[in-house]
Amino acid sequence: MPLVAVMMVCAIMPLIGCPDEPAAPAAVSGTQGRGRYVVTMLGGPVDLEEFRTIQRETPAGVSAYIARKRAETAAAQANLDMVVGSVGGQVLSRWWMSGQATIEVSPAAVATIRAAPGVAAVEPDQLLK
Repeated sequence: MPLVAVMMVCAIMPLIGCPDEPAAPAAVSGTQGRGRYVVTMLGGPVDLEEFRTIQRETPAGVSAYIARKRAETAAAQANLDMVVGSVGGQVLSRWWMSGQATIEVSPAAVATIRAAPGVAAVEPDQLLK
């Protein structure tokens, strides 16, 4: 691309409404007045070296590995399930690679979730763009 064309594109871009700052992510609303939150559990993400090795050396074993890790994550988050259920909430999904879960609870229940054993953080779920 000739230099003149590049310079013209650079000059026009600010005029066509490209924002300087990315838009702030919007919080995801739950149902029945509840909010959606991402819970990060203590222990952090899974070491993915074993996963990468299985992908490389025995791709047929990937599904079984993922199923095992999902079951381990569910077992590790059993207490979270009880606490979320006790405040009228629901666990919507689990993320085995990161050790996180997406929950739906009333905003008033967030402090209870944060205080639960094994919970490192609770943050509003946000739409990613």
